[in-house]
Amino acid sequence: MKRILTLLIIIVICSFVFLYTVHEASATVINFDDQGLTGPSGFGNVGYQAQQVLIQSSTGTIEIDNGVILSNTVSLPADITSVYGTCKDCMESFLNHPPSTLDNPLHIIFPSPINNLFLDVYNGLSQDIEYKMWDNAGNASIFTLAQNIQGGTTQIGFAAAGSEVFIEALTSGTAATMRWNFYIDNIHFDEPLPGRPLLDPVAVPEPATAILMGASLLGMGFMRKRSKRSNINS
Repeated sequence: MKRILTLLIIIVICSFVFLYTVHEASATVINFDDQGLTGPSGFGNVGYQAQQVLIQSSTGTIEIDNGVILSNTVSLPADITSVYGTCKDCMESFLNHPPSTLDNPLHIIFPSPINNLFLDVYNGLSQDIEYKMWDNAGNASIFTLAQNIQGGTTQIGFAAAGSEVFIEALTSGTAATMRWNFYIDNIHFDEPLPGRPLLDPVAVPEPATAILMGASLLGMGFMRKRSKRSNINS
């Protein structure tokens, strides 16, 4: 009896360790400096043209669109590292710039559905701006960033479950008058949201979970069978 209970305890402990290890191994962080990506300090230096960034991860190729890599950004005192940003207000003072391909929202495409996402967002405007982040599975989060001279940065996240994520400045006005200027960095996915337990939108047991459930059922069945035998013998 003691030997079997010890075996069951070992199986349960190993299952929890394996489950934790699987989540930790699949967690990914995208930092543009770590990827060796650098750029100029202003959008004008790249002709206001969007740059598609492809990043290799353990799950496959991640694609980021509608912005461009900038380093030591002149309108971004909150971060002097490499960031990925997009802008519309930065072009009014340039009369002869080519048509811009920078766009709002920024778009991140993952090779497969992800489990949770959080990242740093930086506001490049001199006013508070509301932003929205959503995925192609119907999950969304809305937040407000202070103006850039007051820091203008926050780490935001949501329980993403899709394979595409959008980060959008919720601007107002017509297409001719709307403005945006924002950047992203330090993209985390497939790991617990800060201060919250891991949210798994897919109700399919992982291998470790299946082992844990099996061990529990085995133990319950054994104890029930032994209890019946004891009642009969008594």
